[in-house]
Amino acid sequence: MARIPSAIPALALMAVLVAACETAPPPPPPAPSQAAEPASGTDGEILRQRRGWTVTLHRTDGKPSLCLASRLGAPGATLAFATTATEGRVLLRGAPTSAQPGTVVTLNAVVEGAEPVNLSAILRTDGTLAAVLPFAQFEQTVSPFAHGRRATFEGAAITQPPRPINLTGSEWAINSVLECRILHLTAGGQGA
Repeated sequence: MARIPSAIPALALMAVLVAACETAPPPPPPAPSQAAEPASGTDGEILRQRRGWTVTLHRTDGKPSLCLASRLGAPGATLAFATTATEGRVLLRGAPTSAQPGTVVTLNAVVEGAEPVNLSAILRTDGTLAAVLPFAQFEQTVSPFAHGRRATFEGAAITQPPRPINLTGSEWAINSVLECRILHLTAGGQGA
């Protein structure tokens, strides 16, 4: 009587090979943009100033590339907002941190009079914690800053929470940086 070879080992080997092909690890999330904003708002063309905020337009190779709303000369940690054609940025400057440049950290903003904001930020070499967001998420993310009175930032990487940041005028600053993006950075804008 002839013996029929067992198909079980071959099937088991095939199942392992198929599983190995199907369970490749997912690609890592994209790293936040490392392109740094200018160190101060005076480095660009000043478009508007109001209530301590300055909105500037910055150029790369002669073409408009970034709109920045920042508070010049404010003591301690400062908050700024920036837009490019495709993304928005929330910038925290001057907060003491134990993180190394290039490290992604979690920032929690407790906003008085508005919803808390949770951000994923990268520490840049100039000490700025930059949360970079696709533009579609930017307006909703910064809305609490526009409507709150003060913001306090917390996070495991912040060694000493900075004193509360006054948000007076932030609604005007956010609206102005959004308008700057429309006028100067998008295809529908004038590209001045």
